[in-house]
Amino acid sequence: MDDQITLQTLWEAIQQIKTDMLTHFDAKSDSIHSSLSSISISLSTLGDQVNLLEQRVSANEDNVQACVTRVQTLDKENSYLIDKVDELENRSRRNNLRFVGVKESSEGNDIAGFMSRLIPLILGQDNFSTPPIIEWAYCSPTERQSGRASSRPVMVKLLNFQDKLKILRIAREKKLEYNGRVYISTRISALI
Repeated sequence: MDDQITLQTLWEAIQQIKTDMLTHFDAKSDSIHSSLSSISISLSTLGDQVNLLEQRVSANEDNVQACVTRVQTLDKENSYLIDKVDELENRSRRNNLRFVGVKESSEGNDIAGFMSRLIPLILGQDNFSTPPIIEWAYCSPTERQSGRASSRPVMVKLLNFQDKLKILRIAREKKLEYNGRVYISTRISALI
């Protein structure tokens, strides 16, 4: 009878195998379940981080667009201001003349007064019933050459633009002399 297997023992053996298999499957499924749970938590965390990054990128895109708009506005304003400064500089230099060839120290202490007397003298008294009004005048600085009589350009700003045009027109028509040859030019750099 020992050799014979009873139905009861067979049933118990099947139950034992079933229990062992369920225990083994439970152990394996618990580790898989635990892994899936940690993966789910990680995915949830990553999803939150992606949402946060999307919000930040969207905010940055809005900020960049605002900056681009601001830069375009500033660029337009800058161009306008550059044009305005150029116009003001040109306007401020509009009445300027440069006299080259006037002997140094001939002007004395009052260079503006000297130039208002010199202009009718070299261009003709008949062309100027009254001397042109000079806002300011100064001699351009140059190096002195020892032992030589030298001349420095004299910069003059006239009050009236019409006087400048008249002086230039007359200067083109006649040879100007005052203790030597005198030239009149409109080329004045950085003169305000």
